[in-house]
Amino acid sequence: MEGLKKVKAKYENSTLKTKEPLQLKEGEEVDVIIVPKFSKFKGILKDLDVDSVSLQHKIREYWNK
Repeated sequence: MEGLKKVKAKYENSTLKTKEPLQLKEGEEVDVIIVPKFSKFKGILKDLDVDSVSLQHKIREYWNK
């Protein structure tokens, strides 16, 4: 997946506000994946029987459907 960029954002007043400017054209549409702060989910994935690379591939397959 070309052009992927991880950006930090904060949700305020029903809007995601990025911590840095985005290099996007006005009106350009993007796909957003929401990943809450990890600390809220510590330990949830500890029993997951998949390595991180396989997990990335599964996520990529899901988003390419």
